[in-house]
Amino acid sequence: MRAELAVAADGVHSVGRSGLNPTSDPFFTGQVAWRAMVENMHDVPSEARVFMGPGRHIVSYPLRHGKLVNIVAVEERDTWVAEGWDHVGDADVLRARFADFEGPSAALLDAVGDVSVWGLHRHPIAKTWYNEGVVLVGDAAHPTLPFLAQGANMALEDVWVLAQCLKNKGLDGLQAYQNIRMARVPRVLKVADGNARNYHLRPGPMRSVAHLGLKTLSNLAPGVMLGKFDWLYRHDVTAPR
Repeated sequence: MRAELAVAADGVHSVGRSGLNPTSDPFFTGQVAWRAMVENMHDVPSEARVFMGPGRHIVSYPLRHGKLVNIVAVEERDTWVAEGWDHVGDADVLRARFADFEGPSAALLDAVGDVSVWGLHRHPIAKTWYNEGVVLVGDAAHPTLPFLAQGANMALEDVWVLAQCLKNKGLDGLQAYQNIRMARVPRVLKVADGNARNYHLRPGPMRSVAHLGLKTLSNLAPGVMLGKFDWLYRHDVTAPR
């Protein structure tokens, strides 16, 4: 098959990315994500929940019209863990790592059977996004850590901008595509990196001040925290340029 342009949307281990960027230096972040799905036996509502603890946090949200609950439990770890979704974990070890978590999160962990372990590695944003009939989108261009839930959204935004640039300028629009996205993507990745720290604050002055600030803002001005992310959630990628 021959094409004028091949769009590499093949993820963090992209063949397209490695072809355009032969050298890349990912590194282990010292964090591991346990991933599992369980039946929704506890009427988990249709919302994303974050349970935070020292050096760890758990994210849960329903899937398949509320029939299942997806669980992502992240812990800090000194020992290196391989990257990928297909590494089998031990549910009893998972429960032991989060034994001090209580309430809804503990009930979810009790229901876990099959679980995978995913070493979180930080990959730099690709320097070259296009060349010789290939262009990168999504994690192939800018892998992100899963702490802002924006990986898929950034890929969708990429595709929209790429389509508009190709429509307006043909293949000459590839540089415009990269320029437009590079004005936005690094900020998103930086906030995701910051959340990794914020979710794992250990007992001490910094945690006390942070939690007091969150509580105060939530009570006095609940819209302030959400407003801080207007640049992210109210961004209209479809707006004319």
